Amino acid sequence: MNDRLRSILAGRSHVAAGSVQMIGLDSLKVKLGERWTAVRSKVLTLAERLLADVLSPHDVFFRHGEGTFVIVFAQLGNREASLICGRIIEDLQRLLLGESDTSTIQVTSVVGIVDGTLHLQATSLDELLEAVAKSMARPASEQQVSSGTAWAEPWRSVPAEAVEVMYQPAWDVTRQVLFLYIARARRMRGNHAFWGTGTLLGTSANPMEVLDLDLVIIQGAIETYLELYENRFRFFLSLPVHYESISVNSRRQQVIDLVGRIPAHLRPFLNYRLEDLPDGIPEGRLRELINCLRPFGRSVTVATKLQSRDLPTFAAAGATGVVATLPGPVLTERIAIDLAYFASSAQKLRLGTLLEGVEIKAAEAAATAAGINFLAGDFIGPWTAVPGHVIRKPRHELGRGPGT
Repeated sequence: MNDRLRSILAGRSHVAAGSVQMIGLDSLKVKLGERWTAVRSKVLTLAERLLADVLSPHDVFFRHGEGTFVIVFAQLGNREASLICGRIIEDLQRLLLGESDTSTIQVTSVVGIVDGTLHLQATSLDELLEAVAKSMARPASEQQVSSGTAWAEPWRSVPAEAVEVMYQPAWDVTRQVLFLYIARARRMRGNHAFWGTGTLLGTSANPMEVLDLDLVIIQGAIETYLELYENRFRFFLSLPVHYESISVNSRRQQVIDLVGRIPAHLRPFLNYRLEDLPDGIPEGRLRELINCLRPFGRSVTVATKLQSRDLPTFAAAGATGVVATLPGPVLTERIAIDLAYFASSAQKLRLGTLLEGVEIKAAEAAATAAGINFLAGDFIGPWTAVPGHVIRKPRHELGRGPGT
């Protein structure tokens, strides 16, 4: 393997960015114990599938030994690539064990060759997440990438009655961290705020208007993130993509043209949220939509209703999670039942869950008890014009604003 890695590293002199990572399955072997021998082949196959799902067409990986994978990232720097690799092992632990332990997950970066010897740097996933939370400075080579010309010209002008892009934080229930910001459009008329595609455009909006709104949100959010990235901010960002925007090739190509211009170092921090899917959408059709977005971000999730019975289709099509919104501030017995069923169904399908519209403590408590993974709403943190850092926020501090 050393000769192969030396060859790879020698070739990197022609690339402005990139990294080589190694991930091992030792933590899984320990936790699986005597079962490892029986399930080893299944684990390796699952690991290869997860790698294939998240890597870009320009990245490659190969297996070395019994349980080590070497991944060559064409563009990502060490920290972003390490974070992706750590998340892959975390996903493996969750899929095989039902839960993950980030303290046991290590990623090894190949940092170079000195006097013919490979130099490696091992980092735990906990350390990587802490580094993101503290927004450590990135290498100068990445700074040059982020200020490139891809976003120098506006994609399209904002409508005459301007909308503004706003952000609401989502809370990781397990880690008790505000890490994800949900981007949406808002239009102010006097003292009244109007949200959502239906409210902003009207129920009779044509697909091109929906597409324009999606493109305005994506462009505005990425421009903001690029500025914040330069100032050492790090967070995950969820961007809306409506079914109407990618349901036909002509509109879909406009979305792909835009997200394809997003600098590579931001993509590991991006989630695409498919919205307004028709009920009963076929698995093959949804897989087509998910696959067109997958190369340009970390994950693709689906917005749906608490009562949805399409979760098996979402999972089979390759969605990584589902997003639902509480229908109102009052938590009725019916809503509590729907919430529990939604969380349980998603968990069985290995889908992550995000619940929006959490306005009161009772809703947070019910969602947490049901097993929802991530929460958003005024009780978690208000809408803001600028996203913030990834920060830790204990449960007892919820309801006091995003950074207190």
